[in-house]
Amino acid sequence: MKTISILFQTILVLIILAIAGGFGFLYTSLPTINGEIAVDGLQDEVQVIRSRRGIPIIKAKTAEDAYFALGFTHAQDRLWQMDIQRRIGAGRLSEIVGEATVDADKFMRTIGIYEKAKMDYERIEIKQAFESYADGVNAYIQTHEGALSPEFYILNYKPDPWHPVDSVVWGRMMGLQLSSNFFGELKRLALSKTLTPEQIADLFQPYPKDAPVSISFSTEEKIEETPETPDNKETEGLPPKKEETANKLMDLVSSMFPAPGASNAWVIGPEKTINGKTLLAADPHLSFSLPNMWYLARLEAPGLTVSGATVPGVPFVIMGHNNHVGWGFTTSYVDTQDLFLEQVNPNNKNQYFVPDGFEDFKTRNELIPVKGGEPVRFTVRETRHGPVISDIFEETREHINDNEVIAFRATTLLEENRTAEALQTMNWANQSIIDFIESLRLFDTPTQNITFADVKGNIGMISIGKIPIRENSDGFNIQEGWTKENAWTGFIPFEDLPRSLNPDSSILINANNKIIDDAYPFFLSQDYQPPYRMQRIKTLLDTPRKWSSIDMNILQTDVSSLMALDLLSLMLPEIEKGQLNPTELMSYTMLEEWLGNMNHENPQPLIFMTWLKEFSDALYADELGELYEKEKRFRPLFYKHALQNKPEWCDNILTENKETCRDILKTSFVFAIKQLYEKYGNNAREWRWGDEHKATLNHMIYSRIPVLNKFLNVSAPSSGGPQTVNRADIDLSNEQAPFNNVHGAGFRMILDFESLDDSAYVINGGQSGNLMSTHYRNFMTPWLSETYIRINENAGNFVELLQGVLTLTPR
Repeated sequence: MKTISILFQTILVLIILAIAGGFGFLYTSLPTINGEIAVDGLQDEVQVIRSRRGIPIIKAKTAEDAYFALGFTHAQDRLWQMDIQRRIGAGRLSEIVGEATVDADKFMRTIGIYEKAKMDYERIEIKQAFESYADGVNAYIQTHEGALSPEFYILNYKPDPWHPVDSVVWGRMMGLQLSSNFFGELKRLALSKTLTPEQIADLFQPYPKDAPVSISFSTEEKIEETPETPDNKETEGLPPKKEETANKLMDLVSSMFPAPGASNAWVIGPEKTINGKTLLAADPHLSFSLPNMWYLARLEAPGLTVSGATVPGVPFVIMGHNNHVGWGFTTSYVDTQDLFLEQVNPNNKNQYFVPDGFEDFKTRNELIPVKGGEPVRFTVRETRHGPVISDIFEETREHINDNEVIAFRATTLLEENRTAEALQTMNWANQSIIDFIESLRLFDTPTQNITFADVKGNIGMISIGKIPIRENSDGFNIQEGWTKENAWTGFIPFEDLPRSLNPDSSILINANNKIIDDAYPFFLSQDYQPPYRMQRIKTLLDTPRKWSSIDMNILQTDVSSLMALDLLSLMLPEIEKGQLNPTELMSYTMLEEWLGNMNHENPQPLIFMTWLKEFSDALYADELGELYEKEKRFRPLFYKHALQNKPEWCDNILTENKETCRDILKTSFVFAIKQLYEKYGNNAREWRWGDEHKATLNHMIYSRIPVLNKFLNVSAPSSGGPQTVNRADIDLSNEQAPFNNVHGAGFRMILDFESLDDSAYVINGGQSGNLMSTHYRNFMTPWLSETYIRINENAGNFVELLQGVLTLTPR
């Protein structure tokens, strides 16, 4: 026994030493932040000054050196994230992952955005920023003597050198993710298997006629009229037996791009602020992840001073300010993508029908290297509308006729895309607001609402990007590709894009709501977000008072839910209080008294959301059948429509009885309270929204490793809900944690034009993507506590919090 004990102790010591050795090795992956590093590619020395939060201020004597240093710094903190991002864009995941990502690679190779990014780069007149940035990334790869970040070892590969095209492809990728209209078309195609066109229209409710818009269009403006687009959502002409193809494509796209973006942004002119200077607030919403997409930085060089949120892999500030202008983006939800059903010539499979006869498919061959397996070879077919995406899955051939294919048309797949140039020009537009607006002319994709202001007090909002003009279609459903009627005939001219400059109200707001009123002659979209966030912001900002940057902080983190109050006004009256047990009555009474605050300490949000989830299941799971799991999400406008106008949805078609909305509201309420009672006890006043609603940030790799994921992912109680200004969206398809906060503001920014250098920012997660770093999750506390930090070294106590100064010198 003594011998066994000694052996066990020896093995334990060896394991500990191995772990310690591994930890010590990985510790060398942390960046050098003090001292001096000699590198190839610099013109002069550059200082990288880091705060204790890991935010770099880059001071260079030329702009090219500043971009070089940003590339070096991004690579120090986020190289693996950068590498994965470019691999997704190029369809090269399977090289390092294996067979599991072949379909994802086939999709990206099929749409071909990396090859298009190569052409974009060749067209760029001034390439120096991209080349210098790439040189900086590669200088880090070449000079770093320690370990790489752990993900490289888990997947057992080393990064390739960085190429300027790897930076350019990001804009194309965001165009795909943030303009997800074709995903809606796939959903509607899949739903057509079980629902009528009228039922599908019920599910996808249009933006309410009486809800506020961001811009009021003046009918006196000189814009040429275009033919009216049909206001219908009929599914006539949809191909039979295509639902399984749509389901396959939906699963693939949702796994690669979990949810489209959302956002808030508003700007307040000097007339309405306490200090007589403009205020601008912006908070883009994306799916949460570790690391976050955003990386805070400041660049200083002759003629260039720019601060804000960068994206690792891209050499520019995406949202922030220079010395003259500040700007933020919101997702516009403009329809810039369409699916087309194409008919193949039955006598020649290499051709498809066009209005004047037949046309040959354009084809190209692709080869995907697969780690641990044989390479995958396939042929991509393209039509006049775009690539054929129904070819991606071999098994879809049994669900689609041999003489039909589905093609994908999108602005992000157009031959020319100058968004990379636009971002560069925006950063440099520090002389006048006119220069800044002109720089937006180059912005092609994704279509975004940009809210901006300058130090002279000008404010504005423009929906930028290429927006198609359709001949005779609203882009709601898949279109017949062999006719002229559904074609794109051009794009809305830049001068005619929705815009507002210095409005009389001195306030501009967008929260993914409808952009402009119906007087505007061009069709934009039918897929806007519900108006609740817009209504809340507008109601508060319309208050006759003057505003400060502190007020912007309070508004940006507001968690009052107009959606909850709106729906409860229809739901509560249907419950008969006299029939409730004590716990049910306590819950009901709290909802009656509730003002809609979704603070994580409150019980009412948990009661309401649990009830709404059960009501949603009872309302339309029976009609959707097996598709419900894919479509299980909150649809507040549909709930309201059903309760007010379409009570037939409340009947369970799987039973012989005729259920009413009152029936299923009562049943779902009782069931919801029973669940909460069993989990949290009989005192409803002690229940807490934050017990179920946790901000959840998962790492792409670590989240898949049992045990380790418990320590390396981030989860913490958070306030807000799907339709609060401080947006905290949920994923009902996650049966284990349906109320987790998985999508919201990964970046918040408040610009005060009294002193732009005192502008306030915060991101979630951390500044570093390396789990060995103290900055891996260092922003979670300020993000959850709704506090902000400054970037400029002269603002606040930045100097006191100085962490290190790294000098990069020419070799």
